[in-house]
Amino acid sequence: QNIDRDDLPNVKILLLLHHKEYLNAGNSAKSLIALLPEENIELYVYGKEGDFDRCIDEMMIDQGRHTAILWPGENAVSVEEFKSSCCLPTQSNISKMTKSGGSDNGAVENNYQADKEQTILRIVALDGTYKNAKNMHKTIRRRLHEEDHMMPSCIALHPKSVSQFHRAKKNYGTAIKDNLKVNERLDERALRVSTAEACALLLTELGAKECVQEKIIKALLVNNCNRVT
Repeated sequence: QNIDRDDLPNVKILLLLHHKEYLNAGNSAKSLIALLPEENIELYVYGKEGDFDRCIDEMMIDQGRHTAILWPGENAVSVEEFKSSCCLPTQSNISKMTKSGGSDNGAVENNYQADKEQTILRIVALDGTYKNAKNMHKTIRRRLHEEDHMMPSCIALHPKSVSQFHRAKKNYGTAIKDNLKVNERLDERALRVSTAEACALLLTELGAKECVQEKIIKALLVNNCNRVT
């Protein structure tokens, strides 16, 4: 069941998918492409010629002021800390504003749309094994340093429940233990969630309706059942 754009905050997910995940039947993140409205998600394949450059260009479209990377790194901030520095209008406010705008509905909506484009929050979601995602993050940091850009903030989630993703239950343990030894500040549950779950949780914390997370988790569970074993 697709997600309605009125149920979402003014957020666009830049899904940077490692090329080894592209044809992986058990990958969870690709379900986001089918579920989310096209204006709320863009797919970039890491390893496909030109895609990484295009992702960097969109990340830095406003010098990265309204861009964040969904990655639980050492200097990552919480969602609340990041929200305090951004003004995020919700999609549903359009209908509320136009209903109260009387004869000026068109002008109100046009002004809101212009403001919305300026304040859209872009979230870079790194999708791959933990090792591959970590390497993608390093590559982003190196590229931005070479071009004298400021590195966008990293957001770390703090999930209250364990992952429902089949691969998280089986294969994430070793990588997590290794990284916790290096940095004890990392949240083990944040490292264990799949990309789809992480995006669902983040969207909810940014103001999405509860049905958004429910639909994403439902799709993930279907993916678990249908995956090639």
